[in-house]
Amino acid sequence: VDGRLDLLDDLVEGAKRILVGGVAHFHRLQRRACRDNAAGTAASAARTRPDGAILASDQVAFCDGRILEKPGTEEAAREQLLWLSGREHTLHTCVLLRMPDGAERSETVVARLRVRSLTPDQIAAYVRADLPLDCAGSYRSEGLGIVLFDYLQCDDPTAIEGLPLVATRRLLEDAG
Repeated sequence: VDGRLDLLDDLVEGAKRILVGGVAHFHRLQRRACRDNAAGTAASAARTRPDGAILASDQVAFCDGRILEKPGTEEAAREQLLWLSGREHTLHTCVLLRMPDGAERSETVVARLRVRSLTPDQIAAYVRADLPLDCAGSYRSEGLGIVLFDYLQCDDPTAIEGLPLVATRRLLEDAG
């Protein structure tokens, strides 16, 4: 929990620095947030499988300096999609390979997505049908959620679904 509070403080400071130091610093903090989440998942899994290589992945969505959490409830998903309606956002997906000796390698893939302008009724119908309650950004682009978008731009489209397979292949090849 302390690490996440520190990260939140860093993100707030990063947002303040956008006016002074540009967007690059904030993007580094976004990547760090995503990597830290994947590393935490891998470390947790390593406790039950200490002799195994662990592959973990996580996503964090950002829009206008705001972290788009996994909504958890239909109401929160509707609110988040209404806020995203007509906006572009980024989705950071980090895949991390943790070796039995604790060494970690990771790659983060960044996608740019634009949610088209949606009515509250369209949003409610989508949320009822797809239940994206455990998804950063409140959508599943690999399912019915694809109709929500004007565009999705990403070097590895599997990253948008949650596991960037091109990056995963590179990590596994590099690990031997």
